[in-house]
Amino acid sequence: DFPPVRPHTSVGVSGLVDHVAPLADGSLEIGGWFSHVGGTSALNVARIDAEGKATAFGPGLDDVVRVTHVAADGAVWAGGDFLGDGTNFMQALARWDGDSWASVGGASPDGPVLALVEADDGDIYIGGDFERIGTLSARRVARWDGESWHALGDGFDLRVTALALDAEGRLVA
Repeated sequence: DFPPVRPHTSVGVSGLVDHVAPLADGSLEIGGWFSHVGGTSALNVARIDAEGKATAFGPGLDDVVRVTHVAADGAVWAGGDFLGDGTNFMQALARWDGDSWASVGGASPDGPVLALVEADDGDIYIGGDFERIGTLSARRVARWDGESWHALGDGFDLRVTALALDAEGRLVA
């Protein structure tokens, strides 16, 4: 259940929003192609609280953010077309730990990440238009178990734009 929408809260965004994720506390995470949210400098990813106040995640990410996810451990994941935060390389996938962005497991997908979903056990699944994560062959879908990346079978021939888990916890792409 999400809190009711606050009809009188309005926040301007200086560009395009590709992804909106409502959070249980009434805030929103947004990703896209923008430089400011409600007057706050926020490069392509931001959080907007229930009162409409925007918060940036450090320097942001240098290109389009297509998807975000707040993991059970509180870390923010972002996927998209970016190459990093302007200082550190982390192509297509990054994790915000509360202080900085970093690659996940020291490896990056070689193409855009377009979908993220977290399983009940904390594993993170990603989908997109990539062939590899670092040296691992992972055709457009992969799983992070908290320590390393894993390919899922032979993957997919075409890009994966959405992921979900069914009632039994099976991945649907």
